Amino acid sequence: MKKEKPTHSTDASSSQKYTIPIVTEKEVRIRIIKDFLIFILPILLLLVIFRFFFMIGLVPSESMYPLMTTNSAIIANRIAYDFTEPSRGDVIIFRNGSSYMTKRIIGIPEDKVSIQNGIVYINEQPVTESYLSPDVHTLPLNGRNYFEVPDSSYFVLGDNREHSYDSRAWDDPYVPIDHIAGKVLCVFSLHPVSYRGVTEIAIEPIHSGAPAYDPDNIVTEATGTAAGTDSLTPDPNSAATLPVETIAPEDVTEPVTEEETSEETSEEASGETAAAEESSADSETDSTAETE
Repeated sequence: MKKEKPTHSTDASSSQKYTIPIVTEKEVRIRIIKDFLIFILPILLLLVIFRFFFMIGLVPSESMYPLMTTNSAIIANRIAYDFTEPSRGDVIIFRNGSSYMTKRIIGIPEDKVSIQNGIVYINEQPVTESYLSPDVHTLPLNGRNYFEVPDSSYFVLGDNREHSYDSRAWDDPYVPIDHIAGKVLCVFSLHPVSYRGVTEIAIEPIHSGAPAYDPDNIVTEATGTAAGTDSLTPDPNSAATLPVETIAPEDVTEPVTEEETSEETSEEASGETAAAEESSADSETDSTAETE
């Protein structure tokens, strides 16, 4: 008996293999919305974070050198002081009128800050500032060298003391706590690429090697003026991106040291002596001419 070969129907399998899925208009809309959200949500989240929690700053000046150099960028925590009080050594961004500035906190409420012998004294104790360049000396900018920090306020200085417009020069030398906009967390640069974290630095007394505080050598009122600007102004090109602030370059009048003052006095005295001798010689010449 001849066996018949089994027959297999390929119609069903063929139709399943080559069937094009039908996508409804609703599914297309859902897919477009999902793709849009995947793209836009991270951007919106980043904008919200930097609008309410962090601040980006651009630094074209040298007022905080060596921590910050020209073209450095900084990131600050806007809510750092919602949970804790500012401390000595903190680098902060604060409002100054309609603009912003960035400096380091030196004196906290009830501190007595004095500037003598090229260094800072807090509560009559000389302090060490390891973040300064070795050759930097702290001098008064307008003649005043003694400050008593009031409650809820802070005394601030730039790290580049010879090129910083700060509490030493202002008519009101103190920063109220409600003017502080954020605490600087890190500094970075793209040219060349570098990153520096702003570590917690304790401003501590020097135990030896520093001149003793002189209570008789204090000046509590300004005796001169120091012109300069050091403000953070909004970057007009960043309105549609992350909120970025730009630190303006500074123009600070250099303080006059005691050595320079003594040299100028000596030069003036020498000039006056020479003028007197010349006048005396002229008088003798006139007298001789009349006698003849």
